[in-house]
Amino acid sequence: MTDNFSLESLPELQEDTRVFLASAIKSQLVKIEDLRRIMGLLHAEGDDFSSKHVAKAFVHAGALSHWQSEQLRRGKKRGFFLGDFLLRKPLGRGGQCVVYLATHQIMKRSVALKILPADETSKAAVASRFQREARIASQLNHPNVVCVYEFGVCEKKSFLAMEYVEGGNLHEAVKRGGAMSYLYALEICHQVAIGLAHVHERNIVHRDLKPTNILLSTDGAIKIIDMGLAKAENDEFEGLDPSRLLGTADYVAPEQIVNSSGVDARADLYALGCTLYFLLTGQPPFPDDDVDRQLAKHQVAEIPDVRAIRSDCPTGLVDLLSRMMAKQPEQRPRSASELLRQIKHVRTSIAERHEIDETMPPGETLFDG
Repeated sequence: MTDNFSLESLPELQEDTRVFLASAIKSQLVKIEDLRRIMGLLHAEGDDFSSKHVAKAFVHAGALSHWQSEQLRRGKKRGFFLGDFLLRKPLGRGGQCVVYLATHQIMKRSVALKILPADETSKAAVASRFQREARIASQLNHPNVVCVYEFGVCEKKSFLAMEYVEGGNLHEAVKRGGAMSYLYALEICHQVAIGLAHVHERNIVHRDLKPTNILLSTDGAIKIIDMGLAKAENDEFEGLDPSRLLGTADYVAPEQIVNSSGVDARADLYALGCTLYFLLTGQPPFPDDDVDRQLAKHQVAEIPDVRAIRSDCPTGLVDLLSRMMAKQPEQRPRSASELLRQIKHVRTSIAERHEIDETMPPGETLFDG
């Protein structure tokens, strides 16, 4: 191919392939020199110039992500950049936001980029809540809490750039690998409690702790995410109705159901107890399709005994769950620091009595394979 390369110089290309290549250049995802190089290699290797094969070659060469290539094949030419960030693939969606794996083009750093669309950013109340989340998250700096790098507005969209954690959340881990061993579940709970201690020391209550808001990295590290519903000192939602429920029905503390704005750190410890129950059984403590009935169970139903599902559960672990999920806040551990001491005691007791298998081997995670 010459320096005067154009798509017309390849008459054998199918129309959909031409559309793909034109979109790749117009989107600014692919530079003309990379297009020349990759198409030259394809030309030398054979005669398959279908858009699918060509797109696969660009992904294999590292010029595009799989998601980018699929978007280009559909004719999309814009929306791959936001300021200094290059969007590589969607990671998830929550509320009004979409989270992407992105790369900061100057710093060459991978981030999880949470984007609030322009139509939502234009709503004062929604934009204020998003800014509040960024403000609260920026106060936290701990290995067990996802770090926030940057907040901004670009192209009328608000964004929050956060630490990218390769792996998945605890809900995905359990659904993929099943209920966890007792010691491994306690190790995860221990790491979450360490992160919560940092959060609570800054007078912040998470208010939405649950398996999907706890990440498990491929190297075994635990990270708390999503401060969207967090309560901070002197920084509550504007005009919040005290009777409005904030949280998730599967994991919400009884007192949070009654008055979400009046809770303290012990509400997070209840949610962590429900999460520990999920790790051990594969289901939340009060599974129910009827939300009102489920909330009532959190308030008045007897705490479920994990031994109904796992009969060999150590007594110390059963007792720990009962304390964490006590209906009255004063019956729970007083703080995350106190909970850490109780977890350590239970772990030591279980390990000494050899009641269960070892924890997951070093370097192995539920996301392997």
